[in-house]
This record gives sequence, C-alpha cells and structure tokens, in this order.
Amino acid sequence: MSVLVGNLLVVQTGGGTCAANASLAGVITQAGRYPESIEEIYGSLNGFTGILEGRLIDLQEEQQSTIRALRHTPGAALGAGSLTLDFNADSALVAQQTTALFRVLEANNVRFLITIGGMRTMEISRRLHELARQRGYDLRVIAIPKSATNDIPGTDHSPGFGSAARVVAHTVREAELDMLGHGEPGCSIVEVPGRLSGWLAMSAALARRGPDEAPDFILVPELGVDENALVQHIQATIERRGACSVVVADGVRNPQGRPFLAETVQADSVGRRLAEFIGESIGYPAYVYEAGRLPFHAARLASDTDLKEAYELGRDAVRSAINGQSGFMLKLKRESTSPYKCTNSLVLLEDVVRARYNRLPLDQVDLARLQPTEGLRQHLLPLIQGDPEVPLDENGLPEFAQLNKVLVEDLIQALEEEPPTEPANPEPTQAA
Repeated sequence: MSVLVGNLLVVQTGGGTCAANASLAGVITQAGRYPESIEEIYGSLNGFTGILEGRLIDLQEEQQSTIRALRHTPGAALGAGSLTLDFNADSALVAQQTTALFRVLEANNVRFLITIGGMRTMEISRRLHELARQRGYDLRVIAIPKSATNDIPGTDHSPGFGSAARVVAHTVREAELDMLGHGEPGCSIVEVPGRLSGWLAMSAALARRGPDEAPDFILVPELGVDENALVQHIQATIERRGACSVVVADGVRNPQGRPFLAETVQADSVGRRLAEFIGESIGYPAYVYEAGRLPFHAARLASDTDLKEAYELGRDAVRSAINGQSGFMLKLKRESTSPYKCTNSLVLLEDVVRARYNRLPLDQVDLARLQPTEGLRQHLLPLIQGDPEVPLDENGLPEFAQLNKVLVEDLIQALEEEPPTEPANPEPTQAA
C-alpha cells in the first residue's frame, strides 16, 4: 500500500459531552506521531459549517498542556455546528454544499477526515466517504461515536454515556434527599434526556443500593406507560415508605405511542406533566428536577473510565486512517464485564446508519418493576467508575482547556482574490 501524504482535519458536531474533547485530544496526540504522512493537523470551527466557511484552525499551534487539558474538559472545544446535510432530499442545496465541502478539503489537501459526533454525523461521514470515492479523491474518513444518551448502534456503548450515567445516578440520590427535606411524604421526579432511547434513564438504577431506595420507577421511550397504573404504584410506594422516586426520559410515550400525558395535562415538559397529574390524582406533592444538559457537561462527576476510553478511540481513529481504512466508525467491544475490559475495533458506517439507533434491550428490563435486571445493572456499573484527575485553580475551581484557535489561511478566498498573472515576456502583437 502506497503511503498517503496530506493533512488531517478533525470535526466535532452535535453538541458536547464530558468525553468529546478527550477523543479530540486523542486524535491530535496520535496525528502528531505520523509526520511522514500527516503534514498539518487542522480543526474545523463549528462542525461542518466551519468547512463550508473555510474556518479551519491549526491545532499544531496549540500548547501541549492545552491538548492534555482537553482530556478532562467538557463540551466541544472546536464548537459543534448544527449544519445537517440531508442527503435523502437530493436537493440542489445539498449538491451545492457538498461541492463546497470538497472544494475546501481539496484546496487544503485534507486526506484524513476524523469526525466526532452522533447519528447524524455517522450518516454524513458515510456519505462523504462515498462521495470521495465517486470523485476519485483519496480521502480516508473515520468516525468516533459521541452520545451521552447512548443511542448510537454498533458499539457496546458510546463515549460520553458513562459520565452522563454517573451524573444521573448522583442526581437521583440528591433529588430524593431534597424532597425528603420538605418534611412530608411526596415524590421526586428526575427528567433526563432520551428522546428515542432509555439507556440514560435506566442508568439511574445505579443509584439504588436496596429495595427501598431511589429510584422506584424508571420510564423509558421503549415502553408505553399507562398513567393511571403508574400513579397507583406511586401512591402505594409513598404510603409504604413515605417517598417515591421516578426517573423519566423526555421521550416517554403512552401505550398508544403518543407523548406521555400530553393529552391530559398542560405543561411544558413530561416531568412537570407527571408532577401535576400526581397532585391532581392522589394529592401528594411532586418535585421536578430537570437534568437538562447537565449530564452532558458535569465534568466534576465525569467517569474516568469514560474519558480514558474516549481518548483511546481518538488515537485509534488516526491509526485506522493511516492504515488505509475509510468508511468506518470506531466501536467499543465488550470482552468481559468482571473484570471489565473493552477493546476498540471498526464497524462499517453503512451498518451503523442502517441500524438507526441503539434500542434498550427490553429482555433486560423488569417490566413489572420498571427497573433494569441485575444483569443489565452489572453491565452498566463499570462505565461510571473512577475519578479523573482535574487540576484546580487557586479558588478551587477546575482548570479547563481553551484553544487559541489560530486560523489557517482561507485558500479558497485567496485563490479567488489573486489577480491574474501577466506573462513574463509577452510576445509583441503583429500589426494587421
């Protein structure tokens, strides 16, 4: 195999997590070890939008201390743009955008493209790999999964999920303590992200140490929930132990497939709708704790296991591209749960996109108790282990990485603005 020489471009999309920058650090670190193949290391500001706008930065201008700090820095240091290329639309706009994308890639001699993102990123990465082949442009595309809700198929779990699961488990314990502090029987409701998948909500069960501890019920999108049966169980639980803890994914639905309680209660979130329904139905107070995007960015509670796995996936993405691979997503493959061991391997992006999303395995859910089985709980438990080393400043606050973002010259604009050159020795024109 001939050695491909060119520049590497890394792109972050779809929002940040606790682990997305750890993958970015892995990419930058490993790319610097192949100077014979990778001449420059670029980052695109704000996802694919940055490519279209020619807003690339030189990551080799960053301090090594900054790159190391990325490993514990939450968010998306490059900025995760919202541009989505809907290749199914077959529109003139998509054709125009893809042409512009490749114009920038070719002008900057980008031969290695590493993407970090969710399912839409997987789809765009697959299509860019195919388009590069159709255009005869030698481009190696490798994708790294990133999902706090663990909804990307083809991998044991996604980077970002373990940290988010740890945050949710902490929140469930703290929410019940806050509710009990009111001095009267009631219900705590923790609402977590999960539009299609209930993995993050189900991970709340990691907070539970005994039969009478939070959470009591976990509501997920994969299971239609009957509100009347649920409220009866909540009432019985409050009367038995003086409290009840419910975790609800924001995509939960009723048995008919419609948004949960949307036709019964007028409120702006599923957690608030449930709280109002509990108060109206059984008269107990219910307190809502909306996790929002906190599980995505609460670095103080991040899982060290999660960050280390994300970093190694970033390194292996570069190794795979250097070794000639393209059109793949890096995946985590579970070798054993006790002791816990995962290895990295490749899965075709085509297969990932075809699977659509990672559904919670219902055979691993106790349907009567709305809890994970012990087997699923043990499967999730290793993912939240370990405290990362996060340096603190003089005020006891974490020190996070901040990129200098030195822009690369916009070669497209430079070519457009370059005046036409005159011949050095123009030949004299002959008179007619």
